[in-house]
Amino acid sequence: MVCRIIDKMINIFNTIIAFFKGIFSKPVAIFDPFLSGYLPTFSENFKSGIDWGKWTWVYPGDQDQKEKTVWDMECVQPRSDGLALIATRGNKVNVCGQICSHRFLNILYGYISVTTKMPPKGFLYFPAIWMFNKNGWQPEIDIVELMGFDSKAATFTHHWLGADGNDKSEGKGVNLPIDLSQGFHNYSVEWTPDRLTWYLDGKKQYETTSNIPQVPLFLVCGIQAGPAGKGQPAFTHLYTASEVPAEMVVKKIEIFQKQY
Repeated sequence: MVCRIIDKMINIFNTIIAFFKGIFSKPVAIFDPFLSGYLPTFSENFKSGIDWGKWTWVYPGDQDQKEKTVWDMECVQPRSDGLALIATRGNKVNVCGQICSHRFLNILYGYISVTTKMPPKGFLYFPAIWMFNKNGWQPEIDIVELMGFDSKAATFTHHWLGADGNDKSEGKGVNLPIDLSQGFHNYSVEWTPDRLTWYLDGKKQYETTSNIPQVPLFLVCGIQAGPAGKGQPAFTHLYTASEVPAEMVVKKIEIFQKQY
């Protein structure tokens, strides 16, 4: 009896502590580009489809294949909830959807925001929202990449060319309490002349002041072959019949900028 009374008192005490922690805990700040002096300069929700006169499904130079993946415009399909980028399998190669903005939208600084629903199983389909320069690979800003196998592991990274001529990178990976394939989420980066800050649903995930890109970059959203399994290299998996189709759905892209 005494033990039960003590247990009940402990439970009541823990409940009271949790209650007051909830009252006095500092709320997580949600980034608002308007409050930071940004103005909208571009917005696309794909409700009228995709304009292939502006967008393209390949990188500059018609680079339409990467190891086990070929990108095809037929795997980019407008739907009521957004633009579906679809992963399928062709003859001995994966056929996937991707969109690139280098023909018309090359950005130097700003707040770049993409609302997307990710595919399940994350890294298996290697969904990514990223930016690079149309005159060469680096620098590169990875707004988000899914590199775990349950769509709960997200990475935020940027790349640059080091003084030794090799690729250098810096970033952060996070394990989230939510499955990013279960709904739409907002992935964004604030890019200033001296800082990069990554956000997920407006909440800051990572920030750096090192090796900030100083040239215009274009936007890429895509899905492609990931690794065959844990510990295997990316881009090497050939999808099985049970793994496709899968899709990443882009609901909205917004760019906000200000004068420097």
